[in-house]
Amino acid sequence: MNKVDDKELMRQVQNGNVNAFSTLYKRYKAPLYYFILDHIKDVEFSKDLLQSTFERSWKYKGSFKLDQNFKTWLFTIAKNRIKDHWHKGGSVHVQGIEEAIININEQETFQSEILGLLYQLDQADQELIHDFYFKNMAHREIADRLGISENNSRIRLCRAVKKLSELYKK
Repeated sequence: MNKVDDKELMRQVQNGNVNAFSTLYKRYKAPLYYFILDHIKDVEFSKDLLQSTFERSWKYKGSFKLDQNFKTWLFTIAKNRIKDHWHKGGSVHVQGIEEAIININEQETFQSEILGLLYQLDQADQELIHDFYFKNMAHREIADRLGISENNSRIRLCRAVKKLSELYKK
């Protein structure tokens, strides 16, 4: 059985084909969920944002241009949903720090402050934050580079961001 590419499926979705949308959902549900979970750190809310992202992709299917990369388009919707969450006062102050790291180029006054605080962390924590937020490395890649488990990579990054948050609060 030949795998239909994303652009063909989106062409069908734009013509109202629910089965094509279901195929895209099945294809991207897991990677999108883990992308959201990496940013939100809350299982249940990540599931809600996953659903919201797919609802929005259906609602705005007409805005998808067939020369675009579907995965990039979909993950951009998710990233915007995550930003919306933070702008509405995301659950923990740490998320505000994470947002600043992700959008560091958009926030010049906060940028220098966060970078200054980042350099106060030990080298290992700086590298974790740099790898994840600036190099966009996945936890699996970071874990492989450090010779640790993926879960340990997540825990260490969370701790590093919390340290950065504590420095910011001072």
